[in-house]
Amino acid sequence: MEGLLGLDAPDNEKNYLVIDLHQQKEGFDLTRARILAVQCQYTGAIFTISSVYLLKEAQPVVLGVLFPAKGAPTAGVKVYGSFTDEPLDMEAVSTGYYMHTSIMAYADDTFSFVDAADPENKLYQINYIGDWYPAEYSFGGAWEDDTWQSAPVKWIEIDLSDTSVYNWANALTDGVDDITADVKAVKVLRNGQIIIEQNGKSFNLLGTEVR
Repeated sequence: MEGLLGLDAPDNEKNYLVIDLHQQKEGFDLTRARILAVQCQYTGAIFTISSVYLLKEAQPVVLGVLFPAKGAPTAGVKVYGSFTDEPLDMEAVSTGYYMHTSIMAYADDTFSFVDAADPENKLYQINYIGDWYPAEYSFGGAWEDDTWQSAPVKWIEIDLSDTSVYNWANALTDGVDDITADVKAVKVLRNGQIIIEQNGKSFNLLGTEVR
């Protein structure tokens, strides 16, 4: 795949190289390329590459989530993130899960959850040192190939009901600060290595679980 950088354009003025991925040859996948090179025809010419976008089609996603019961929103749950301009309502189903069945997202899009009636009441997750932060996930890191109503989709089904790991911001009277007090991480020195113990599990300083 080649492109010409405005050979008739004046020197030292901005030129553009556009690669149209819709015109790729059959069997060629630019996203699998390890090196993307731009070669200058004339020695000493100046190039600035601001960004390269490898655009793929958004994928249909079915999302099902089981949330912690403590502090659960009474008016429903919304899912939001980089895939949508406005938070989307999730439907409560008989299994206790909340679902949204018509999301369109890219693999690197992210999603989070919020109380439908209170935007401050977000879903939080605890990290290995005992700090709570708003839970955020990537579609590509969670989805699997499946079908929905006979159509191929990306399927995400996650259980976030464990309140030692996940909680709504208003789960306790004073909010997230009090939630942090519920689960403490303890640092210990074991065989010359600092280990963090929390919820019966042990982690090194990089967050990797050790046994």
